[in-house]
Amino acid sequence: MPTAFQFRSKCTSFFIPLVGYAFSSFLGLHAQTHADWPEFRGPNQNGVVASTTKLPLEWLSQDDQRKNIRWYTPTEGLGWSSPVIIDDHIYLTSARNHSSTTDSKDLAGPQSLYLTCYSIADGKMIFDKKLFDQPADASNIHKKNSHASPTVVAHTHEPSKTTRLFVHFGHQGTACVSTQGDILWTDRDHSYNPVHGNGGSPIVVGDLLILTCDGSKDPYTLALDIQTGKEVWRRPRDVSTDRPFSFATPQAILVDGKTQVISPGSDIVQSLDPATGQVNWFVKYSGFSLIVRPLYHQGLVILSTGYMTPKLLAIDP
Repeated sequence: MPTAFQFRSKCTSFFIPLVGYAFSSFLGLHAQTHADWPEFRGPNQNGVVASTTKLPLEWLSQDDQRKNIRWYTPTEGLGWSSPVIIDDHIYLTSARNHSSTTDSKDLAGPQSLYLTCYSIADGKMIFDKKLFDQPADASNIHKKNSHASPTVVAHTHEPSKTTRLFVHFGHQGTACVSTQGDILWTDRDHSYNPVHGNGGSPIVVGDLLILTCDGSKDPYTLALDIQTGKEVWRRPRDVSTDRPFSFATPQAILVDGKTQVISPGSDIVQSLDPATGQVNWFVKYSGFSLIVRPLYHQGLVILSTGYMTPKLLAIDP
């Protein structure tokens, strides 16, 4: 049974904005030693930076001069996604309004969805790749969201040492891209009706890309073949809820030698078999518009439950 702790304040569904510049001191990186940060919340999926170097806490001096900043690079468009770092390169996504007469911060109208790569050494752009065009009649999003909120996941195939980037824009589509910016495959067959836009990031488990599709109705978890982008399985949420939309990121955990995919959504969290999508167990609760990625710590799955009646759950898997 899960243990619940009541939050004092209401959970919110907005996303932390990506600042329009980047630092080579980001994550404690230095010219001599660089560490990869390959997905949402880092290499251990918990947001913890493993560094022997004290991280800077200030970026402006008392007279508003830049401090602890190695370089500064403006970025085009909007994107609430986190940057990822692989082999001295930074990858991040953005959405750009088509109209030159329209404020780039305008969330309505047609948008182009991009993946951009920068050098971590000096911030210079290496490539700027358009992956999708969003039509003018695309669904509205929340004013605090962007059209590029999910974070890229970078995966290295161990036998070949080839790294691929899986770039997800929620209901607008998913792409597999090489580290040189070549599009290897795209998937736009799994669109759904969003509420407030996109948000949850994908994860790689074995040969599968696993992501959540929690829109205005019929929410489900989806697994795609990382080589082809074709659907391998989908698992409905199997819960009746008035607000099925959420923006959660799944988490893979190892329990007694077996991998489980923990997939939270509105009113339910499911443990899934990554090979088949079958449900190992589930826990129901009250809460929607989740933006959580669960933690697995000391044998417990820990997650928050979302809006209205937010709780922190600790579940024995």
